[in-house]
Amino acid sequence: MLQASDLIRSRSESTLGNPSLAMTERELTRAMMGTTDWVRLGYKGGGVIDSVRYGRIQCYLEALKLDPNYSRAWNNLGLEGGAVVDGVKFTRKACYLKALELDPHYALTWSNLGTQGGGVVLGVQYNRADCYLKALELDGSKSCAWSNLGKEGGGKVAGQMYSKVQCYLKALDLDPQKACAWYNLGTQGGGLVHERVYSKIECYIKALELERGYALAWCNLGTQGGGEVHGQYYSKLGCYLEALQLDPKYSRAWYNLGLEGGGTVGGESFSKADCYMKALELDRKDPHAWNNLGLEGGGTVNDETFTEADCYCEALRLNRKHSLAWYNLGTQGGGQIEGKAFTKKDCYILALEIEPQYTRAWYNLGVEGGGTVSGVAYSKAECYRKARRCN
Repeated sequence: MLQASDLIRSRSESTLGNPSLAMTERELTRAMMGTTDWVRLGYKGGGVIDSVRYGRIQCYLEALKLDPNYSRAWNNLGLEGGAVVDGVKFTRKACYLKALELDPHYALTWSNLGTQGGGVVLGVQYNRADCYLKALELDGSKSCAWSNLGKEGGGKVAGQMYSKVQCYLKALDLDPQKACAWYNLGTQGGGLVHERVYSKIECYIKALELERGYALAWCNLGTQGGGEVHGQYYSKLGCYLEALQLDPKYSRAWYNLGLEGGGTVGGESFSKADCYMKALELDRKDPHAWNNLGLEGGGTVNDETFTEADCYCEALRLNRKHSLAWYNLGTQGGGQIEGKAFTKKDCYILALEIEPQYTRAWYNLGVEGGGTVSGVAYSKAECYRKARRCN
């Protein structure tokens, strides 16, 4: 999920500044507004000129009317999601591409293009990582580019290879107020920042103290058991509820809320099953949510009803290595997956081939009279013995 802090605005007074900027907004009239004046006003959030209110987008469009080749105006228009210019619709990505066609040495825009997946600039295809590397080749002080390069697995900058963690640490050395870099460092287990070691949980807390509306950080803080943010303690449940208040379409947060027994979101109470169903309505490719919905007896996902056994079959269609789902399907008498039927015994055997120390699967295989696991035949008694040893 892309965070607002992943994007960078052009704020260099050296590139935008001129004597007219010393005038107050009230003194400026439309006739006096130059290209850089409009861009600066847009960066400030817009304002009133000649009794007319101009928002950010309108300011950048005014700048482009005066100079269609002003790369910074195109970059900032991209930050606002794009707009129609001279009758042509420019998306966020199209704005960044336009800016780079005009100025391929604009580090900020290379970083921003990376957040959109990259693209073709002057006939050359650049992927996400390529874009961040280009940004850092031009200006190694761009903390967001370092953080985003880390998310792509790292890379070589100025002849030196940087790992994911090293990229996040570099970003935080440059800007310790970068919430996304703290969050990303947390996903890697934490690290040493300015001579202090931060644990995974401390990284998520730092991210939230800087950006309280960071749903991803709330969810991950919950997976670590919760913690104290700005003097208030949040339990696992409390963290997932915070995440869902910020982003009701966050499937992983719904799944995790289900693990905690459910809760109240937006004034509505959700049971465990409700949470798993919400998670699956948002992401049907989560085998764990399917398995857990099965444990709750099944349910309805996008107006389609699934029995307990159906849920386990769905989980296994997505992940054939899900030992718990195989075991659970066995308890339902087996089932059919992609046209192939599996008996109870088949299911327990497959669970054990994935997880040889699965006590309950050994016991249930014994109940079925034993069977062959990973090429070795086990009698009923041997299965029971294996179950006792694994317990």
